[in-house]
Amino acid sequence: MQIYTNKFLDFYKTRPLSAIGFLYNIIAHLEYLMVIFLLRPKLILEVGCGTGTHSCFLSYFNIKCVALEISKEIAILARAYNRRFKGRIYDFVIADAFHLPFKNDSFDVCFSQGVAEHFKNSDIKNFITAQLKVAKKIIISIPSNNFPYKELGDERLLDTTFWFTLLKDLFRYFSIHFCVRYYRLDLRALKNFILTFSYSGPWNILVKIEKR
Repeated sequence: MQIYTNKFLDFYKTRPLSAIGFLYNIIAHLEYLMVIFLLRPKLILEVGCGTGTHSCFLSYFNIKCVALEISKEIAILARAYNRRFKGRIYDFVIADAFHLPFKNDSFDVCFSQGVAEHFKNSDIKNFITAQLKVAKKIIISIPSNNFPYKELGDERLLDTTFWFTLLKDLFRYFSIHFCVRYYRLDLRALKNFILTFSYSGPWNILVKIEKR
């Protein structure tokens, strides 16, 4: 886990977030963010917040956002970006995503982007199970099999069929409803098509899970 955390820390430190980068990250995942926004949540938890861009953006809409990171150093970076981009993130919490330090059903929504694809199957189950304890709904964004590169090198770039089958198998005894689909409007894939005249499909997958 420490090696994994260090990879992320090195990644963020060597790629400082500019205002353009902040905006690009919002636009690239606007569909995912709008799905969260349209749920009308009051209190949400981002699990593995990274730079905190998405929590920062959602906080503009008077949503109380808690940003969780296992790395204190990454959380410090996210806090600095939150100040720089005038975010109103309610709290930053240093904790393990597999052992969330919150009471049951504390949040309306848990969400994460670019996290689950780094885990093996059993860890994905534990990652989601921890969130099911503290939130009514979970929204996950992951890069798809069409994503053109691996940013950290250990990403599992898989299609919607794999993710649907995996979740169905892992949670067959859980009382949940879920859906798995590609982004309908994947702006990064569209940009790549305009620049290269080559389109392989959406670069990202959206997973929605809800307790029954």
